[in-house]
Amino acid sequence: MKIFVAVIVVVVVAALALAQAQSLGSGVTDPQNAAAIAVQIAQKHNSGQAGTAEITATIDDRTQVVIQLEGEPPGAKEPAYIYAGTCKKLSSTPAYLLTPIVAGTSTTTVDVRLPYLQASRFAVEAFASTSNVSSDVACGNIPVIASASPSTGATNAPTPAPLATYMSAR
Repeated sequence: MKIFVAVIVVVVVAALALAQAQSLGSGVTDPQNAAAIAVQIAQKHNSGQAGTAEITATIDDRTQVVIQLEGEPPGAKEPAYIYAGTCKKLSSTPAYLLTPIVAGTSTTTVDVRLPYLQASRFAVEAFASTSNVSSDVACGNIPVIASASPSTGATNAPTPAPLATYMSAR
């Protein structure tokens, strides 16, 4: 009888956990564990375009980037990327492609963990148009957090003591 009750309890707990996971959905931000940062995006070359990028960890270990840009010309479709480096010195190729900014907004989920972006220098940059990707109009640096894990999946586990520490003297 005790085994039967234990099995029923395990089944009910598993069903509740599955229902919770399905209700959150893949790629959706978990509001209880959301790690979000706001990046100020400043105009470049007197473009008149500035705004923010809200960068949030998702429950599936990816990162959502929501750009809100003011001053975008009507009808514009402006490419946006995440680059390694800072706005003053970006790498030559983008690290992550973002959805183009249309009507001042872009929302993209990228396949990278937020702590990785925070462990090194990265920046969000927008360009004038798909036909003019050499003319950047706005850029914002993602803040570096020293305690963030630089790997894309590993945690900061402590280093174990040498084996001799655990052996008794003979």
